[in-house]
Amino acid sequence: FDFHKQSDGFLERGRGKSSLGTTKKGIGPTYSSKATRNGIRMSDLVGDFSIFTE
Repeated sequence: FDFHKQSDGFLERGRGKSSLGTTKKGIGPTYSSKATRNGIRMSDLVGDFSIFTE
């Protein structure tokens, strides 16, 4: 999502001279959201959870 890219850019700028030199494509924040399980999932966007059950 776009907010992962924006978040990556804000974090990188906030580090100043100790920045990591990321590509600012949002990869780090995306994996962080997945690992902490606090990100948006497709099931959250669809809203109809019955299509995800077998």
